[in-house]
Amino acid sequence: MDQRQTACDRIVACYADMLFRIAVHYLKVREDAEDVVHDVLLRWLEKAPAFRDAEHEKAWFIRVAVNLCKDRRKSAFFTRRADWDHCAEPAAEPASPLLQEVLSLPPQYSTVLYLYYYEGYSIREIAQMTGKGERAVQSQLHRARRKLKSEMEEDDCGHGKVS
Repeated sequence: MDQRQTACDRIVACYADMLFRIAVHYLKVREDAEDVVHDVLLRWLEKAPAFRDAEHEKAWFIRVAVNLCKDRRKSAFFTRRADWDHCAEPAAEPASPLLQEVLSLPPQYSTVLYLYYYEGYSIREIAQMTGKGERAVQSQLHRARRKLKSEMEEDDCGHGKVS
């Protein structure tokens, strides 16, 4: 196996699953998420960027995936496409009710919550990935928590308090 193939195998093993989860989070459609992962990997192959360290490499992949997802969501095809959610195949594992609540929030909130709690990134890392300041990420995280709590209390319909 040549060096390029070995590097490609390593990148896929390290990042493909994470990139797919991020893309599904943004796009909500499995096939679109798969396309984004392929596009990220193609971009990596085309550009062959040099990374300072493993954190820089990981941040680059996430940043490219997020940007491609945003571009795809803005595209005319994505916005005009029929809603096929009712035809979607059932997920292998149903998402937890909490994750479903997180994903139902507006993207600016669900993204920071997802990256912070489900992917385990720090506020500094999220700021680097999203191109925002750390204080902006902290504010979004605070607002997201407050909104999530409010949504969950509404869903609970007074059958107990969410703390």
